[in-house]
Amino acid sequence: MLDSSPKADEGEREQVNALPAYSPDANTPEWALYPLHNHSYFLSDSKQGQRWLTLDVRSRAKSAGDPPTFFQNGVISGTVSVHLEKEESFRSIEVQVTGRMTIFAHRTFNFLTMSRTLWPPSPSSPSGSLKGDHRWPFSFELPRGITTLMYAQVGEAVEENLLPPSVSDQKTGVFVEYQITVQVSRGKIRRGSSLVVPIMYTPMTRPGPPSAARQIAYQKNTRIPDAEADPEGWSTLPPLIVQGVMSKNIEVEAICTLSLAKPLCYTRGTALPLTLVIECDNEQALDLLATNEAIAIRLMQETSYGPDLLQMYSSSDQIETRHHEIARAVWTHLDDDPARPHRRKLAGEIHIPEHTAPRCSFLKLQIKHTVVLDKFEAEGFVQAESMISPLLSEKVEIATAHAPGPKPRKYITAPGLRRAQTRATPEAQGAPLTRIFTWPRRRSVV
Repeated sequence: MLDSSPKADEGEREQVNALPAYSPDANTPEWALYPLHNHSYFLSDSKQGQRWLTLDVRSRAKSAGDPPTFFQNGVISGTVSVHLEKEESFRSIEVQVTGRMTIFAHRTFNFLTMSRTLWPPSPSSPSGSLKGDHRWPFSFELPRGITTLMYAQVGEAVEENLLPPSVSDQKTGVFVEYQITVQVSRGKIRRGSSLVVPIMYTPMTRPGPPSAARQIAYQKNTRIPDAEADPEGWSTLPPLIVQGVMSKNIEVEAICTLSLAKPLCYTRGTALPLTLVIECDNEQALDLLATNEAIAIRLMQETSYGPDLLQMYSSSDQIETRHHEIARAVWTHLDDDPARPHRRKLAGEIHIPEHTAPRCSFLKLQIKHTVVLDKFEAEGFVQAESMISPLLSEKVEIATAHAPGPKPRKYITAPGLRRAQTRATPEAQGAPLTRIFTWPRRRSVV
């Protein structure tokens, strides 16, 4: 696990850039605390509608109505049952667990196949007829990953790959799908039958713990300390000088300092805390820049694939990469210092959707995430053409489980209003917010 503690002086920026490693294996797996649910699927007779084959699977999904969900180092177990009113001939009944990947909608391949023959009970047993009720349990222990043999120019190399998470990304055309299939073979004359059930797989990845001061704030439901009050808990990027022109050709220069909460790894379904300090001698320009509509900070996903396994060592290797926006930050003004009228300090959050694809590195598929600051979008302010977006960027990781300690809180609401809104909030239990600024998510950037 990478050390995410701060380093002094020259090493400080290097540490800010270093991504905090997550720990895939916790002493007590988080999924082990989820309740077990039974999921039932069946095939029916086409004439009478009577169920003759049933698949029962147990999983720790959120509910029995959700797809069966399995986690890293978990076990897929269940039963296959048949109910036959009359004698029928079968060659075999088999259950399979498969993993399939579709990349950019035009490359599809299986990366995982596990199978069990339920009937006949052994390869030497003759196939034949079945009648009445029969029930076969099965169990598959999910591997931690797969090993691929890569043929290099000299010798052979073995590459280990952790199983990828389930991914269904319409924007990039990337799909990682797992399924359970019950295959019934009846022989040459009669057609066989298949029961296919999609399942979900989630590797357990978690951030390291946040700073002690932020954990206390989460426990007490008080505002988390900003980068000035809790420097150990934040990664502060180098100040950015923003140049532009206001109406009447007034040249403006502002200094922006962006901080991200450490460690730079965040659980999907939670908030990514930010602080932004803007300083400018022109108060009119400062008021334009320090608004919700002007600040364009986004969480972006980068999906790349390539080269293909057969093309790895050719001279025409190419990597195909696609980008799209996951979410945009929402903001609230912190208390301004009357003694510093040319300075605005804001607290922000990026609300990470629960189904965001976590970080993934599998075969030639890479899914990564970055927080970017694009050009300011203030009406009446034109940014200098020499400033190219993104103005700032910082790599982050998206995990699937919570960090040790109290769960992070969301302090800023985002109902999706386009115009900035201000409302008073009571300070019950130290509720920190006095002004809330919100806006809708922008369209995806591809």
